[in-house]
Amino acid sequence: MLLSSAWMRSPAFLRRACFHQSSRQVSLVPLSYGKDEEQDPEQERNGDTKHLQNTSSPGQTSFHMVRSLHQKGQLERSIEILSHIPELCPNHKLYLYLLKDCIQKKTLHLTKKVQLHLLPHKAKLPCFLNDYVVVCLAKCGGIDEALQLARTLTRRTVFSWTAMISSCVECDRPHEAIHLYSLMQKDNVFPDHYTIVSVLKACGNVYNLEIGEKLHQDARKFGFLSDIFIGNTLVSMYGKNGAIDRAEDVFRGLMKHNEVSCNAMLSVYVENGQADKALRLYRQMQAERVCCNELTFAITSQGCLTLAEKEEYLQCPKVMALEIGRALLYDAQRRGFGSDGFVCNMFICLFGKFGTLAEAELTFGNLVFQDVKSWTIMFCAYVDQ
Repeated sequence: MLLSSAWMRSPAFLRRACFHQSSRQVSLVPLSYGKDEEQDPEQERNGDTKHLQNTSSPGQTSFHMVRSLHQKGQLERSIEILSHIPELCPNHKLYLYLLKDCIQKKTLHLTKKVQLHLLPHKAKLPCFLNDYVVVCLAKCGGIDEALQLARTLTRRTVFSWTAMISSCVECDRPHEAIHLYSLMQKDNVFPDHYTIVSVLKACGNVYNLEIGEKLHQDARKFGFLSDIFIGNTLVSMYGKNGAIDRAEDVFRGLMKHNEVSCNAMLSVYVENGQADKALRLYRQMQAERVCCNELTFAITSQGCLTLAEKEEYLQCPKVMALEIGRALLYDAQRRGFGSDGFVCNMFICLFGKFGTLAEAELTFGNLVFQDVKSWTIMFCAYVDQ
């Protein structure tokens, strides 16, 4: 059935699509389908593969069916029908809608079906669509497939490069992520702040301070140092590489301190055995009224244990570390974290190490749900005594 030109001008054919990234995720977010488009009842009754096989020339009608099923939330069925259509849909935005949902649902097998449908028409596809298939493969966990496709493209964008780099970091392949960043530069593609964040994470995982400092220079060069996410990640990267002074410089240079940046600096201090600085920073957070979360109290409680193990405090661990731990637990309870499993487990461990089993038992009893980890920590507290 041929579609009329009026139908082709319907609101369902959108004017544009835009690239969007949220919480370090890169995705191409098209606008939603128009909902005032007329539906062919005959197509809805016969919207399956068998109907396609009985149609001599499915053409636009078949793509209408695919879009209709996707609009109803039937992603898998719509892609299954798409895989039986040899033609390329003239409206390329249909593929963007399908791929976007594949990213949201993390369905690599469906992404591959869309890619297989597009493969015979690869030369005819616009660059942005080929690039977005790379993004989708990477974000659905198919990093090797994404890399293979990216090598065949004549043009790659910051979105596909960042998606591949981020996927490598998530798959615990930090060296490969760093290598991809160097290839991206050779490709004359400028990074965005999400790219820098991902590569900085990779540098922290491979403990490569030299590359981390180069990324710091790149962040300055491209004007990203004012970005809070860049700053927080730089703090963590320098801390993991033992460069505490550099981490402090970045932290002090942040325009605003929030719970994420403070937690990053707290972790740097505790991981590098400077618990006294961590506790001073915690007091500074209170003075500046920076919000605390469960991670804040978990890190500072660990700092109490580190403080007690310091040689200069061995004579009075309970006077110093234990009292600080009690004050921290009181703050946690006052802020609504008194029954949080993550926080309580850390304080059970703290009290168990100091031999105050009554306080450990009381904290254990405050848990809303006592899971295997909580029971194990409590058992260890008994055993240690």
